[in-house]
Amino acid sequence: MRKIFKKCIDKCYTLLYSVYCYKVFIAQYNSWKVTWLVKGLGDYRMKIIVNNSSMIPIYSQIIQQIKAQIADGTLKENDALPSVRALSKDLNISALTVKKAYDELEANGFVITVHGKGTYVNGNNSEYIRESRLKEIEDDLRKAVEIANMYGITREELFEMFDMLTEE
Repeated sequence: MRKIFKKCIDKCYTLLYSVYCYKVFIAQYNSWKVTWLVKGLGDYRMKIIVNNSSMIPIYSQIIQQIKAQIADGTLKENDALPSVRALSKDLNISALTVKKAYDELEANGFVITVHGKGTYVNGNNSEYIRESRLKEIEDDLRKAVEIANMYGITREELFEMFDMLTEE
């Protein structure tokens, strides 16, 4: 059974670059997981993974993933998002679910919807990107402090290490 899925996955990956929208099915041990990869037209690149068995609503999963892709630079200013209909068809979900996600992203200033044209990444979200990166660094520093406390390293020693690292 695994060999069949291996062949299927290999064939799907060979089609990866020649098809505008594609679906890749991944088999896991004793369970099925469907991963949908969405590629738009032109220079647009986006990856959305919907987990139907998650306790997180699907529209929230879409929002989180689009925000993350904006923050890490995968989606750049003025990049077009797929239309509501196209994304709902590719993910095999309701168009209302995608619309709800896009509306919330627009309300929070991450995207701009131009009636009759489409939905685009807003260029004025650099503050969010900065905040998300600062939060990530803060989380890493918090872990470093916890490890330092666990090993008995004093605050002064930690500051000395930080100063030494930032001088380089």
